[in-house]
Amino acid sequence: MSSVLSPWERRNEYYSNIRLGKDVHNQVRILSERSREAIEVQLETASAIVGGQDKIYDAITDIGYSIDAVAQGMDKLGAAFEWGISNVIWQIEQSREVLVSILAVLQAPLDTQAKERKKRAIDAYSYKWIDEAEEEFLESERLNKFDFSIHISLGMLYLFDKKDEDKALEYFDKAVKYARPKSNYYTSYGLLHKGVIKFQKGLVAEAIECTEESIDLSPDFSEAQYQNAQYNASYGNTDKAIRSLKTAIQLDQNFSIKVCNDTLFDNMRPNVLQLFSEMTTSANLNNKRLICELSELVNELGTVLAPVQKAHDSFKSFSFDKKISEIERFTLSNKYLDSQIASSCLKELKKELHNSATESETCISTEISSIDYSVSKLSSDHTQAIKIASQSNRTLFKMIGGGISIAVGLVSCTALAKSATGRGDYTSLFPFISPFVLIGIIVIGFNISNSLASAACSEKYFDSDEIKDKKSLIDRYRCVRAEISKIKTEKLQSV
Repeated sequence: MSSVLSPWERRNEYYSNIRLGKDVHNQVRILSERSREAIEVQLETASAIVGGQDKIYDAITDIGYSIDAVAQGMDKLGAAFEWGISNVIWQIEQSREVLVSILAVLQAPLDTQAKERKKRAIDAYSYKWIDEAEEEFLESERLNKFDFSIHISLGMLYLFDKKDEDKALEYFDKAVKYARPKSNYYTSYGLLHKGVIKFQKGLVAEAIECTEESIDLSPDFSEAQYQNAQYNASYGNTDKAIRSLKTAIQLDQNFSIKVCNDTLFDNMRPNVLQLFSEMTTSANLNNKRLICELSELVNELGTVLAPVQKAHDSFKSFSFDKKISEIERFTLSNKYLDSQIASSCLKELKKELHNSATESETCISTEISSIDYSVSKLSSDHTQAIKIASQSNRTLFKMIGGGISIAVGLVSCTALAKSATGRGDYTSLFPFISPFVLIGIIVIGFNISNSLASAACSEKYFDSDEIKDKKSLIDRYRCVRAEISKIKTEKLQSV
């Protein structure tokens, strides 16, 4: 018997504490933590794609897999998946909403006994009561042979616990058969498990067929692409292996790290390195274009914001020039993972630039509101001052006009009296007429002076120099805000 461990019997140190158990949430949490450790360990020997370990640990933020991603099972675990924890991953898979909803339809017509037997089987397996779990799963199969999840569970049990590859293959065959009309993903899931068993048995061509069918059903299933690359590499199909490997890496960049430590690719290592070189060149061409475009936008935004000191200072605090320089360092290394980190950083930089432009708009709007409030207060004070001045001027005008009217009236009455006395015609009537003449002249004089005062001393509003300056500043700020909005919605969106 061979001393070489099967893929499902091998488990690296970082996954040593991943075990079957009842607490699926805890499994997900631990697996998420260990996935990062798994990739970091592989990075230590991935010099072909990494320019400098110090840069990687400082820059990369998504090297591991989030709890949400791990909770989605094998599909989202990507490069962190290993066959040695496949049975634990299946436990997690059974909690996925998509599977629960499919099984709800399959189990709807079943009686309570059928559902209970399956539940007892799952519980027994989580407690590592393997014989009892086998018995309950087999009874569950008898009661509902169309439930593909039962066949996957039995396949896992025979593969991991009973060490019976033929029996496991039989049940994964059944899983593929009954999953096919219900779910492409779980059909692919079963096919991949068939593939790894056939590969271990030396049936490489059949293993390749399993992965190809899996890819046809689920082209975005990164593990299917990677396994197809592995098997083709072993079979000597270099071109096919490279194509699948490239797709796997495009779906999950961490496969670029995994392949560096995968001995199945040793016979075509120069081809793998050539793939990295081509992908790096392509990525860096795009990175350099983005760096150029984003640098121009940073300069343009800085220039446009210069008249608004507060907004300009806030924009400068983002240190975009420094960040762009750091990103350029990654493109200069000509290493694949560095180029991907540069791409990721540029995406974040674009988001930051958009956010900073939005903050600048908000800052300018606040400044405009503040100045506008100041203008309103100054205008109110200025209006009141104009009103007071106009009233004072009208009063003075009326007083002068009234005085002139009285003087004119008195002079006119005196002249009239002298004229009458000289002629001796109306001397007896004058004392009665003269007051009315005086009053009439005064009234007419007051009316004339009032009209002239109203015309000459109106309360017509005009801006003071200070108000004019502030309104001009508001107009300039509005122009700046409009320009920022245009850069953000037109130029930045097109980058």
